[in-house]
Parts: sequence; structure tokens; C-alpha cells
Amino acid sequence: MARPTPALLAVSAEQLLANGDRLLVECFGPTSLVVGYRDLDQLLAVADALDGQLTATIHAEGTEPGLAELLR
Repeated sequence: MARPTPALLAVSAEQLLANGDRLLVECFGPTSLVVGYRDLDQLLAVADALDGQLTATIHAEGTEPGLAELLR
């Protein structure tokens, strides 16, 4: 019986924003996408690009700059 292979993918915010049509498609199975960003504006652009995702995770401190903006 074939089983899905876990995948961990990593891209920059630039790569994600330029290739969202390929990188933001729904994946079935154990897959995660880690996106690196350089500043808050880039982080918010990435968050805006995430449309209709089943799950997303934010790792931050409660006093993280821009956190309230991100959670809207």
C-alpha cells in the first residue's frame, strides 16, 4: 500500500509571491511550507496571499511588532 511521504518545503517570500499559482495549491498529505521574509511588509503580503488554507501557524511573542495586524 502506497503511503504519502511527508514533505517540508522552504521558500522566500519573493519566491512565494512570484509563484503563488504553483506554491499555494492545495496539497493532500503531510506537507508544510516555510516562508522566510525580510520585514513586516513582506510578511503581511505573504499572509494576504494565503487564500482559503485549511491551517496556518504563527510563531510569535505577544509583543511581536505587527502581530495584531497579522492576526486581523
